[in-house]
Amino acid sequence: MKRIVVAALVLFIAGALLGACLADGRSHSAARISGVSADPAVAMVLGRSCADCHSDNTAWPWYSRIPPVGEALRRDVSRGRAGMDFSRWAQYGPEQKDEALAEIAALVRNGQMPPGRYTLLHPSARLSDADVRRITEWTRQERRRIRAQAVSD
Repeated sequence: MKRIVVAALVLFIAGALLGACLADGRSHSAARISGVSADPAVAMVLGRSCADCHSDNTAWPWYSRIPPVGEALRRDVSRGRAGMDFSRWAQYGPEQKDEALAEIAALVRNGQMPPGRYTLLHPSARLSDADVRRITEWTRQERRRIRAQAVSD
């Protein structure tokens, strides 16, 4: 019995890793995050590293259909969207956008987003130092733009 459990666990992990490698070829287009940034490079990074959990454009991996794993993934995505959802960005008010941008910058700078458990199975979602700089600069510029617009309104 113990061998069966170990074999099943090994097969599951091997399948998850193989699926992650195959899934890495999926689309990381800027279209996965629309209406958030005029900078295509920023939109591409957000689409590659954030869209699965923070938009309606989740690319569900094959293992999301495995009952206990799938439920955990759906819960994580639901929490991610509840915290900040790029698909609803246009509906956010200036204060909500400002707060979200500040949080994005802090979490990315501190290496908390994307989470390690996500990048383990989605290595292309890892943020390079250049990606972190690009996102933090974008958040800074967007916050300035939003504040300037609020003053002029």
